[in-house]
Amino acid sequence: MVDPELIVLGGGIGQAPGFMEAVEAELKMLAPVLPDVKMSALGADAVVKGCLAAGLDRAWELVTATIPAPAADSMP
Repeated sequence: MVDPELIVLGGGIGQAPGFMEAVEAELKMLAPVLPDVKMSALGADAVVKGCLAAGLDRAWELVTATIPAPAADSMP
């Protein structure tokens, strides 16, 4: 059993004309209580922004992995 409160339609498909309305119409036939259906704020750029965020996270991990930990005797 699934009971979401919110369904987010992402990417380019989420912004296609009439798609959100079609999803809501299908939900009306399936669910006694309708969840909110929203379009993602990222829109068609969701994949690109996700890739950039993942790449930046990985770059930060690689940069910080090369920084040596402070020596125990140098701590106050």
